[in-house]
Amino acid sequence: MNLHRTLTVSASVAIVSLLSACVTPNSSTQVWQSAATSDPRHQQLLNMPVVAFYQTSSLASNIHNQCPGLSKNVSLDLELNERRNALGRGSFSAIGRRQEILQASRAHREAYLERNGDLCSAAQRELSAGSSALSYLLIPS
Repeated sequence: MNLHRTLTVSASVAIVSLLSACVTPNSSTQVWQSAATSDPRHQQLLNMPVVAFYQTSSLASNIHNQCPGLSKNVSLDLELNERRNALGRGSFSAIGRRQEILQASRAHREAYLERNGDLCSAAQRELSAGSSALSYLLIPS
């Protein structure tokens, strides 16, 4: 019985340590302490509700996959997600809302296309203007 309890406590400590490592910033991922954090688009992405963030991220992925010359800044997206997880608005919060996020992302993409026409031309204009949250996730390739 004591061995079982010791193993259970040890396993619990290991799990808590592992989970805290997932949300504890380290020197290699402290994007929020870089100069980029003063960019309003960075703050906008950090503070977006879960669904809105994934709509924007999904649209950036669509652009990355369909538009030659434009890429999604995947490392920035991952760093933002890590920070958003620490704030309670990242992928951990999105797990139970997957279907809602997928439907909202499809609707967002369709509305974006309806408003702007061609996806690649619109994305290039977004990137050139440099003022939207979407433009912050895009980089020329």
